[in-house]
Amino acid sequence: MWWAGLTGMNGPRVDADLVARLAPVALTAARRRLPDREDQLDAVQDGWLLLLANVDTIRDPACLPRWLSTAVSRQAGRLARRRAREVASEVAAEHWCPSAPSTEDSWLLTDRDRMLWTMVSRLPLPERTLVELIAFEPGLPRRELAARLGISAGAVQRRRSRSLRRLRQRLAAEGAWL
Repeated sequence: MWWAGLTGMNGPRVDADLVARLAPVALTAARRRLPDREDQLDAVQDGWLLLLANVDTIRDPACLPRWLSTAVSRQAGRLARRRAREVASEVAAEHWCPSAPSTEDSWLLTDRDRMLWTMVSRLPLPERTLVELIAFEPGLPRRELAARLGISAGAVQRRRSRSLRRLRQRLAAEGAWL
């Protein structure tokens, strides 16, 4: 068999000429699917290991470059999917279980929130109602806001601007900036 030269007394081996010929092919296949150099090298290494494990299934040595390229490409695809899952799970974990703020940050956030809502509670009732609706139901369309407030849709924007301006002025008077 043509691959008899790839096996030695201690199992499969690869000679330097074969590596020199096929390394660029393998690395190119990995680069197509993976941006990170370390991941590319891991995929290439896995491809070489697959080649050694399956060398007896390759009948024609002319197919070796294509076989290795396909094996590396598949390994790179697996690694890319694994990396995408890792990133997605990290993002989900950060979204659902954000790291706890320090005691100082917690206190500052609590103090800031308390001051903000104290100032909101001092707004006139129509303005306070609008600010609370915007804060607690941020996706409400203007028509829905208007219906809940009992005003026209055109008046919502004017009241919103007036309410937020008054809130900013009161916060500035207290020395707070958001």
